[in-house]
Amino acid sequence: MLSIREISEELETSHSAASQLISKLEEKGLIRSTSDKTDARKKMVAFSPRGQKLLRQVQPVWTAMQAAMDELLQESGEGGQLMQAILHTEQAFQRQSIFNRIEKHLP
Repeated sequence: MLSIREISEELETSHSAASQLISKLEEKGLIRSTSDKTDARKKMVAFSPRGQKLLRQVQPVWTAMQAAMDELLQESGEGGQLMQAILHTEQAFQRQSIFNRIEKHLP
């Protein structure tokens, strides 16, 4: 289990944005949350059985995507340009979080 604060730090987003995403995922039954045993103000989050099943389905695709990108960067003589594009993309994420971008596309 992770706290919302830990999730927001890992994803480099605001606590508010992480909390909103957690609420959406909880509504969809993909995660469950409980109060921390030592601090009731702290919300702890974990995948529900349904969320764990989805994670197992998605994980091989995510791993394959990472391997393909690593391979592409090693093969390409233009890897520096790709890294520059990634930097620009990260800056765009700072202007508007990935969570807000994803959220507007969710049903």
